[in-house]
Amino acid sequence: MPALQWLRLETLTVDRLPDFGSNPMTRAECLGLRHLRHPAALQGLAAAPQLGKLLVAAPHLPVDALVPFVDHPTLERAGITLGSHQRDRDADDLLRLPPPPPDRQFAAMHELTRIL
Repeated sequence: MPALQWLRLETLTVDRLPDFGSNPMTRAECLGLRHLRHPAALQGLAAAPQLGKLLVAAPHLPVDALVPFVDHPTLERAGITLGSHQRDRDADDLLRLPPPPPDRQFAAMHELTRIL
């Protein structure tokens, strides 16, 4: 079985993500995760050594939960939506990364099949 390259989580009721330190994924999408409220909620995801693209939409997540992604060695793009224009701007100012390409473009580039 090939290694996980693209992780997409939607509307889960977890308050923190597990450690992905041994996972070679290159793209992660965390959408509608309303239970992510803790500053360390994404720390396990930041441990992914090859993560290059990140998309997060979590309305209760504090901006400081993104600190583990600052200076991530492989993170090149990030799109963050935290529920208010000010918090979204704060996240953009913190990470200073362009948004990731649309998921269809990413899938085509990496010859991935997307299952809904």
